[in-house]
Amino acid sequence: MLIRKTAYWQLIERLISLKDSKVIDESMSEFLPDITALNLQQLERGQYVSGVNLPDYSEVSVEVFGKPDGAMTLKDSGDYYESFKSILNNTEILLVSNPIKTDNGVTINIEQKYGAAFGQEIKGLNVQNFTIIKESIEQEAINKIRGLLFRGM
Repeated sequence: MLIRKTAYWQLIERLISLKDSKVIDESMSEFLPDITALNLQQLERGQYVSGVNLPDYSEVSVEVFGKPDGAMTLKDSGDYYESFKSILNNTEILLVSNPIKTDNGVTINIEQKYGAAFGQEIKGLNVQNFTIIKESIEQEAINKIRGLLFRGM
């Protein structure tokens, strides 16, 4: 008697093979640019990760240096924003940047001076953006897993 692999058997074999799959890493990697963009959008609105606004620009900054009235955006030359990127490190996504700025011979750490000094985080996603990204990654992973499990069935 010849015993053939059933569709269920094939499904079980594919499910077992998923343990070595990079589906989650691939799904997370696809959203790295979006994570960076969402973090920068928060900064452009002058918001910390918590959703609290950064301090307002001083009157001197607004009148003398032409800064916009309202919350700081930390953009100035744009170098800090351009240094932002999201990277996948094992199973977590890290937001990295170069917070060091030299202005008129004075070197400062932007994240320390305007973030940690106020008990706030500059890099990271607020709850709303985190939820959007988390759900997008989950959906992408589910779609990839379905594709791997049910291809040719």
